[in-house]
Amino acid sequence: MIDIVPLNCPRCGAPLQRDSIRCEFCGTNFSVVRNGAKSITNLDELNRLGGHEFEDLIEQLLIRMGFATEGRKSAADGGIDIVAVSGQPLLGGRYIIQCKRYTSSVSSPIVRDLYGVVMAERANKGILITTSAFTSDAIEFAHEKQIELIDGVRLIDLLEKHSLLGAEIGGSTSQIAVVTLRNELAGLANDFESRLKGEESSLILDGKAFGNENLAHTYKAYSDWFIGINGKLSEIPPAITVLFQNYNEFQKGDADLVGARRIRAEFEEVFRHLLSIYGQIRRSRPPRVLVPSHEVYRKGIRSFIIDYVNFIKTIEEALERGGKQSLSFPMVLHFEEYQQEIDKENTIIREMRRKHQIR
Repeated sequence: MIDIVPLNCPRCGAPLQRDSIRCEFCGTNFSVVRNGAKSITNLDELNRLGGHEFEDLIEQLLIRMGFATEGRKSAADGGIDIVAVSGQPLLGGRYIIQCKRYTSSVSSPIVRDLYGVVMAERANKGILITTSAFTSDAIEFAHEKQIELIDGVRLIDLLEKHSLLGAEIGGSTSQIAVVTLRNELAGLANDFESRLKGEESSLILDGKAFGNENLAHTYKAYSDWFIGINGKLSEIPPAITVLFQNYNEFQKGDADLVGARRIRAEFEEVFRHLLSIYGQIRRSRPPRVLVPSHEVYRKGIRSFIIDYVNFIKTIEEALERGGKQSLSFPMVLHFEEYQQEIDKENTIIREMRRKHQIR
């Protein structure tokens, strides 16, 4: 069992009481981790970590910084310890991470090897992180190349900035799942809102017409179209149910980038389906007698989309706070609010078809 208790404040160096959780001198708060867990407050403790423990810590840091990880690599993977992925604008892509828990300075041959891996993998950048320092020739070689060098002093600064000094090494699966999902779903609701605005700002130049309002087949054509739209809408509730089940299961199981991207893709697919239906309704030109109920139907679908987008916002906010969230949103209930309008529209269609002697 390892019981590391900071003797000095990691920020100002002032002496601490054994069970302190706050420095009385500078006010820094930190965690004292017991029960076999490890925590880090300085370079000496970094150097006492095992190789896998050091990689655990770096992976936690990357996740806190907004990266997702594709999974840890074995020692035989050509100098790759971790592959980090960013979805941020301008910075998106793959990053090759190499972790070196050294007491002596890292020299240029190691940096050259990493550069070769970056080129072979066509990655955005290689990042070499060490607990020690870099020789002058290593720094010179990395200059103006797709290589970033992070020495022990800078690493401690990064750990402090992202609240990992004194924290337990190796977040739980659920914690990693929350962060991975947060990174992957960030900005999704805003993207959906923009796409909805784009749909609504587009001119309707090719609206679907159903024919002469005085002819019976016009109402049959509209009836057939309406049945088709309702059929597409009926696919939404079961799709949302499956999406929520997958989301909840993801937070319980092994959190990985592939799974997080699958969740995002499922959110996207539901939205794409809804927006497609909404666009078809906007572009249709029903007979005049059906315009009022058709407009209520359009507003109902739009309200449903807004509810969906707002719900995704609540997910993003919960993930940003670091909390797990079990999804259960009764979105299907909103369809019932417009069922009366659907029934009214069907009644009008039947009456118009009888009026024009079509059965």
